[in-house]
Amino acid sequence: MSSSSSVAENGPFSKTSAKSLRRMKCLSCKIVVFPPVLQCKYKHSVCNFCRKKLDTCPDSDCKENIESATRSAVAEKFLEKHVLRCTYFREGTGCMEATLNEEADLMQAHETICHFREVKCLVPGCYKHVRFMELSEHFDMVHTLPRHPCENIVFNTSQMIMKKEILNETCGERSHKTAVAYAVHEDCIFLVIFRMNSLRLPVFEISSIVHPYYTEPVHMEYRCKIIAKNEEDSFAHYEWSGPVNQTFPLTPLLSVRDELAKLKWIVTVNVFPCVDY
Repeated sequence: MSSSSSVAENGPFSKTSAKSLRRMKCLSCKIVVFPPVLQCKYKHSVCNFCRKKLDTCPDSDCKENIESATRSAVAEKFLEKHVLRCTYFREGTGCMEATLNEEADLMQAHETICHFREVKCLVPGCYKHVRFMELSEHFDMVHTLPRHPCENIVFNTSQMIMKKEILNETCGERSHKTAVAYAVHEDCIFLVIFRMNSLRLPVFEISSIVHPYYTEPVHMEYRCKIIAKNEEDSFAHYEWSGPVNQTFPLTPLLSVRDELAKLKWIVTVNVFPCVDY
C-alpha cells in the first residue's frame, strides 16, 4: 500500500461504518483510540500510550517518524459523534470496548458480561461491590474461600465443624450452619453457599445456593446437582438437581434424617453446562 493511497483511504469520516471504526483503531494495540487521537502525516492512527513506546509509525508500508504525529480534530469529532464506549471505560485502566452508536444493543449486551463491571459479593456478611476481574482474588484474599472444580464441590460437615470452617447464622427464628466455596468453569465463576439447619432434631434441612457470575453471553444453560450422603449410614442418600438460578437465595431443600444428630454428612455440589439454547 502506497502512502498516497493510504491518505485517500483514510480521508474525512463522512460515513459511519465498520470500516470507519476500524480506521479508528490504534495500529499498534488494535483498540479504538480515544482523545488525543494522534496520526502520522499519512493519517495512520496511534493511541497516546503506544506513541510513547514507538519510534516509527506501526504501519508496515509507512514507517514515518512517530514523533511528528499530530492531533486529528476530524478523527476526534468522529469519535465524539458516532462512537459509543463501554460504561466501564477508563482511560488506560478500564474497558476499551467501543462500537458505533447504531449498535447500542451490542454494547448493552457486552456491558452485562464486561470483565470490568462491578459485581456484588454475595458471601454472607460481605456484599461489597468489586470488579468481576478481581472477584476470584477477593474470594481468595478477603474470604480465604476454597476453590473447587465445578464438577466436584465437596462439603464435609463433620470436618468443617471440627476445623471451625463453618459459620453459625441466624435467620429469623432459625439458625443455620453455613459454609462457602467457589468454582470456576472457563471464565465463569460460581459462588456456592451450603447451609444446614442446626436444630438438634432427627430431621435436618440442607440447602445450597449457587450464584453464577457470567463472562459470556448466556447461550449455555448451567445446571447443578446436590448429593447428600451420611458417612455412617450408606442408605442415607438424598439428591436434588435443577437449573442454576440467578436469584438469591436459591433454596433447593433436602430434608434428611440424622437420628443421632452427628452431622456427619458429605454434600457434593456439581455445576455443569447443559446443551446450548
